Amino acid sequence: MQIADAMAAELEMECASTRKLLERLPADQFGWKPHEKSMSLGQLASHVAAGLLWMDGTINQEVLD
Repeated sequence: MQIADAMAAELEMECASTRKLLERLPADQFGWKPHEKSMSLGQLASHVAAGLLWMDGTINQEVLD
């Protein structure tokens, strides 16, 4: 198995786990903050989801600025 195949398999598992987590977040609680200085639950969910978007740029670009 090549490293790219291993990484693709791991990414698929992570995507499935992330999808399950995001589907379970109650929409009426998106404004809740675990701490007054923290981001809201909606902001944290968006941050987690956006992390997957960084993967493409990180992997497919020769330079990351």
